[in-house]
Amino acid sequence: MIVNSCRFLISALVLSAFISGCKPAPSPESNGAPAEDEIKTEAAPQAMRTLRGEIWYRERIILADDINVEIYLEDTAKMDVAATVIASTSLNNPGMPPWPFELEYDDNRLQEQGRYTLRVRVMEGERLRFINMQSTPAFSEDGKPVRVMVQAVSAPEPIPENNENNGTDSEPLGAAVVGKDASKLSNLPLNSSQWLLVEMLGNKTTIKVSEAQSNLTIDDSEQRIGGNSGCNLFNGSYQVDGFRLSLGGLISTRMACPENIMNMEQKYLDTLQKVRYYQRDEQQLLLLDENKNELLRYEEKPQAPDNSD
Repeated sequence: MIVNSCRFLISALVLSAFISGCKPAPSPESNGAPAEDEIKTEAAPQAMRTLRGEIWYRERIILADDINVEIYLEDTAKMDVAATVIASTSLNNPGMPPWPFELEYDDNRLQEQGRYTLRVRVMEGERLRFINMQSTPAFSEDGKPVRVMVQAVSAPEPIPENNENNGTDSEPLGAAVVGKDASKLSNLPLNSSQWLLVEMLGNKTTIKVSEAQSNLTIDDSEQRIGGNSGCNLFNGSYQVDGFRLSLGGLISTRMACPENIMNMEQKYLDTLQKVRYYQRDEQQLLLLDENKNELLRYEEKPQAPDNSD
């Protein structure tokens, strides 16, 4: 009985060794690691949610049929950089307002420290007609659908090509700036750039910022502006048509600082809301009011040296 059991055990060990010997040896290149087709990776599953709301406006304006309502869910926690778009959708020819909408987003992309708002643009063909001037929280505390009020954007004035006289002004746009020889500016496009404030309402003004910040940052890919206003960080949207510049409502953090800094900050933000035109060259940016008088003058922020070498 014991002899038979031993014979059976020996036979089993021999068979196991034989089967193991039939397995192909790993290639030298693999170092024993599994082949690529043996590795299975799975992406983290999306946790899709639906954000519901409606968009409305007060003005008695009848829009044409070719309107498109663009809706963006954004993280605006970092005020001095462009907002992060979490999700977006659009409504094509939605009829008369209010316009109900549903926006699907991935809940995994939301972070506890995020600040989530809705941005809405109403386009009529290629023309911007309405935007939401006020920051609109994306998620209501009571869980009800979000209501977003948009406001009409003032119609851009036609700007003559090459700054030619159009019969209504005796001087080109640049020369209308009070007390400044701004006509020498080359009128470059308002591309992505960073600027430091040097004058406000004709007075030399400096608002200190950290090395990584600016008083005005322009992101032309998202049509967003932002910056440090002295105590807090702000951002908002803008629209350009020729030299006409329309700023949307600005949103800001709510830190407290000494009274003199807060007063300067409020003056700066109030002045930004009066901007209607711009002029710029490689070194300077001027923001002008409705009468093309200079409100704010900036110098381009120097680029940080590249120490990678």
